[in-house]
Amino acid sequence: MNFGKRLRLYLTGVLLGCIAVYFLLIYKRDRNFTSWLPSNRIYNEIIEKPFDLNDSTTVKYIKCLSIRLDTALVKNIILSATINFSKSKIHGMEDPIYLLETTNTKEDFNTEIQLTKNHIKIVNINSPNVENCKY
Repeated sequence: MNFGKRLRLYLTGVLLGCIAVYFLLIYKRDRNFTSWLPSNRIYNEIIEKPFDLNDSTTVKYIKCLSIRLDTALVKNIILSATINFSKSKIHGMEDPIYLLETTNTKEDFNTEIQLTKNHIKIVNINSPNVENCKY
């Protein structure tokens, strides 16, 4: 079998494989191929789970920062943030703690959130405009 015949046979197999993958996995399906990245998976978990804003430490942070915090504002702050995986505490913990760094034009926040099985808990909020609110 000469090189041209082998090349045609190979390209035919690749083409048939691509067509099979397209129709089996992609065609007429609502697929989001970016959701497999780690930060996108965390964002999806944040969107799906409710926030525990009645926790005593969360209330102390809200009072310390002098802001009115509700679930919609928290989700907007977190979704505009970037997850710093190198400073997050995710290894060897049952409920990982992620450090979210938000840089808006109005306010900068470093927020640590803990993802539990049922809800999301704010562990720490730091803002350069206010002294560190650690309790």
